[in-house]
Amino acid sequence: MKDQFISENYRLINQAKYEFSDYFQTITQIPLTLYLNRNLMNILEFGVGDDLERYQELKRGLFNLYSTRKDIKQLYLYIDQSKDELIVYNGNILSKKNEQGLAEKRYQRLIENQSYFSIEPTHRISDYGFSLIPKNPSVNVVSFHQSLKQVPSSQLLGFLSIDIDLKKIESIGSRLFTLGTEDFYLMDQDGYVVYSSDPSLIGRINNEKWYNQMKTNQVKQQSFDWKDSQFAGVLVYDRFSAPFDNWMIVKRIPYERLYKGARDIAIINILIGLFFLGIVIIATLFVSFRITSPIKILINNIKRIESGRLETNFDSLGNDEFGLLGKHFKSMIERINHLIDQEYRLEIENKINQFKVLQSQINPHFLYNSLQSIGTLALKNQGAQVYTLLTSLTQMMRYGMNIEENLVTLKREIEHAESYLVLQKQRFGEKFNYHIDVDSTLYTTFVPKMIFQPLIENYFKHGFDNSTVVGKLTIICKKIDHQRFQIILEDNGKGVSIDRLHMLQQMLHKDNGFKNIERNSIGLKNVYHRLKLYYGNQASMNIYTHQDGGFGIEIRIPIAFRGGD
Repeated sequence: MKDQFISENYRLINQAKYEFSDYFQTITQIPLTLYLNRNLMNILEFGVGDDLERYQELKRGLFNLYSTRKDIKQLYLYIDQSKDELIVYNGNILSKKNEQGLAEKRYQRLIENQSYFSIEPTHRISDYGFSLIPKNPSVNVVSFHQSLKQVPSSQLLGFLSIDIDLKKIESIGSRLFTLGTEDFYLMDQDGYVVYSSDPSLIGRINNEKWYNQMKTNQVKQQSFDWKDSQFAGVLVYDRFSAPFDNWMIVKRIPYERLYKGARDIAIINILIGLFFLGIVIIATLFVSFRITSPIKILINNIKRIESGRLETNFDSLGNDEFGLLGKHFKSMIERINHLIDQEYRLEIENKINQFKVLQSQINPHFLYNSLQSIGTLALKNQGAQVYTLLTSLTQMMRYGMNIEENLVTLKREIEHAESYLVLQKQRFGEKFNYHIDVDSTLYTTFVPKMIFQPLIENYFKHGFDNSTVVGKLTIICKKIDHQRFQIILEDNGKGVSIDRLHMLQQMLHKDNGFKNIERNSIGLKNVYHRLKLYYGNQASMNIYTHQDGGFGIEIRIPIAFRGGD
């Protein structure tokens, strides 16, 4: 029992060692984000000077770095080139000049060893010479000092100090000992106590004899026994690996605590054994005839699920707890199947729509007409219109190529549609006009991306060609009530026949009803399917035609998108 207890404690502190190491690694990697900002690196290399814009850029970068983690209490930056010092504390940023240059002891180890970072063990928070900043003298922090160097020349650019509070360290360490009966120590390479179960030892150097013996002992072992006038028991410890060489994590377990657990466990085991020996036969019979049967059924179904077949082969397991478990198990599988089907269909519809829209945008015929219009205007020296057309084209391409974005505001969707209409207007001139009327209170409403352009493209494919009158397309977005709004797209094209209209209306209300429509008719099919996947029965689409020609589409969807989160 003693060996098992020691082994379990060693496994515990070994796991905690990796948690501490990972946490310290994340802190030391925070300054690396500065190297990703070219502007900040230029400022560090050449100094701030009198350029107010460079100073503001530096402040923003430093504040963003400070805001990345809640456990950062303070940030201090020293720029070697211009002798500038900046500090961020409690959301405030102050700066000053250090005309004498840097002369801090905390950076001597970095300068002498030419290392990139060092860790200052737990200490009271300091103000780095900024006396105007109020400080709470009872706040303890661990400081991570990092040298900032030019890559690849290794030229020193300055120093960055990150002061973190002890909450995360306490969170990890408090799980490793029993308060009042066991002792815990986390010490750096110089023997300073970074954290301990005894708060009075934090920040002090450990001069205990057991620590000196442990430090000089090069044999790799998990524990050793120790006895003196103050302590008698077992010390379980482990050493950190690079880059925190010679750091140590130690747990002291008194013999009283160690043997008490073994004695208690022995007594409890005897009592439990005697108790269960009397009921094991009865329990075996009950389990054999009442419990094992539904368990076997559940196990078989779980194996079926693991093999990839998301289905169950039982109706009910009874009216007891196992029956309730079987009922919830079936409900869970049905829900998983539904969610998989819904997410799969939604993803497929989004990808098909994005692919088709991108395909239509890079269609050689469309690009040829657009660029031909732009070239014609350029020949006529109409520079402003050329710029407008180029802007519309680039906005369309940029909007369509952002395939990671599935939900956008109505304003962005309208702007994309208008960019497309501007190009078509330039292409057809006086033969085509359009009108857009949108309730401004709906601009911030989120809608699925690319629901306008496929419908507008249908007009140019099927309604505008061979038309003898001036083509006109109208887009209207207005509220129906405080919960829903209406989207109307109408044109004065050649429209569709009554039979064709009835067929489309019937197919709108049938699942997978568009399989028989031409493969290139993606407008109604894709938009309707995606609206149903996003809104369910809350969305509706109605298509109609006028007596004197033209085609209309009415869409009704909720203002508050239920899946917005």
